[in-house]
Amino acid sequence: MLPRSQHLTTILRLSLCGVCLIAAFTAYTFDRQPEQIARIESWLFRKLTDPRQVRFDAALAEPDGKKAVRMMEQWTEDEAQCLRQDHLADKVQSAYQWLSHAAESRDDLPQATYWMERWLEFEDLSIIPQARYAELLCRHQQLRKKGIEILQGMVLRYPYHPEPAINLVNALLLENRPADAWQVVRDNYTAIRSNLCTVLWDIGDGFDYESRRSTILEVIENGTLRIGFSIAEACTGIELRLPPFLTALLSEPSITWATEASSAPLNLCDPKLQSRTGVQLELNEIEFNMGRLRCDGGSTPVIRLKLPAKSIPGTAFEFRAQLQQLPTRALMSPLRKDEFAELVTVLTNRGETENVALLRRFRALATAEDNFELFWHKEGSEFGADRSAQTPVALWPENDKVRFVAEFTPQAEAADLRFDLPGGLGIAFTIETVTTTVSGVRTEVQKQSLSILSTNDLTFSDDQFLVTGNDPYIIARLPVQVAFDQVRIEGTVQ
Repeated sequence: MLPRSQHLTTILRLSLCGVCLIAAFTAYTFDRQPEQIARIESWLFRKLTDPRQVRFDAALAEPDGKKAVRMMEQWTEDEAQCLRQDHLADKVQSAYQWLSHAAESRDDLPQATYWMERWLEFEDLSIIPQARYAELLCRHQQLRKKGIEILQGMVLRYPYHPEPAINLVNALLLENRPADAWQVVRDNYTAIRSNLCTVLWDIGDGFDYESRRSTILEVIENGTLRIGFSIAEACTGIELRLPPFLTALLSEPSITWATEASSAPLNLCDPKLQSRTGVQLELNEIEFNMGRLRCDGGSTPVIRLKLPAKSIPGTAFEFRAQLQQLPTRALMSPLRKDEFAELVTVLTNRGETENVALLRRFRALATAEDNFELFWHKEGSEFGADRSAQTPVALWPENDKVRFVAEFTPQAEAADLRFDLPGGLGIAFTIETVTTTVSGVRTEVQKQSLSILSTNDLTFSDDQFLVTGNDPYIIARLPVQVAFDQVRIEGTVQ
């Protein structure tokens, strides 16, 4: 039998061997098996949070609205000790937001405001809940002044962020202060924004924000945006994060890098980009717009490319586009209201020429952003919802007007067309051409050849249709009745 000291020594040695084996396994796993670490982390997260998360998901899925509210309220009370650093912090914030929206849908503004206060107590640094809380205050006649003061303070602190500005514009319109609302729109449009971009790259195991990223400066010369960067490692994908809250049209967007085959720029709006080059494109908070890219004030506009083959180490990439700054859609939309048509007159009488020109341009942009609607009928029938189509438009802003193109694909036979235009008192439309496509053959109908049968809420003067009401439309007759595949309308708004 071993002496006691030797027995303890053996146990100690075995314990040390076990610790070494665990340490070696841990080091190997962390170094060689990142997916294994992710599975372990996911398993621990589920073990710790699954029962609580299941109850949260059950409240969201509950079809009975009243019962869902009770379940969510009980869940928030049970999680009252949750802190911002906890795993369920995002769920707690989502619960407060959900309860606020649920109360608002019941027209219970006091309760909606209460849940936003709870959200602010939990997370008082985020811009969104602050702006949302102030917006709810502005709906209370007695609390509107306080809400406006909060929003004005936020706009001063975050002049580039669209959310407080949008809420402040709407609140000022409730107070019949269109001139102050217009100033908020102008200030947001001219606010200095970040010009820093972030590039991440994937070497085959996913994008890693912590260890594989670089911050670079965008360069704008004569309206051309250039972002150049080099990646020392061979990569299979790149992620370009444009400056946050960018509001602009990006025309002719392309990216260039040297490969063994060529270094020609790739058109990112090419609909056959993947089939021609093997490059896979993903966008976040960026949209396609008639051969261009449109950023509308999102906090994380991202262009992500998966390359067909690994790049050469040290490869230089360059992104290029023609940049045209625009206001965000949500800030432009209120400018269509009648109050701003009256403001145009007031500013004109004051002699504020530049201010009037900018306001008219923004009102034209806001109007052209809305959907255009087309109705059609052939001889012996009437216009109806079953013979109609809506489409967004493509915009080309110019100095004193906005050029637009609207394309419809009704695939129907028609003799008469009715163009339903977006409303906006004092807005002037010019219809320049109407192009029909029949069996692949395009026929352009000049405005001189269009027979205008009637109009509504419009007056025609100096080759323009001036909007005078809330339901403007034009009924025109084509030279001949045709079965067309597509109708394309081009013109201007100012």
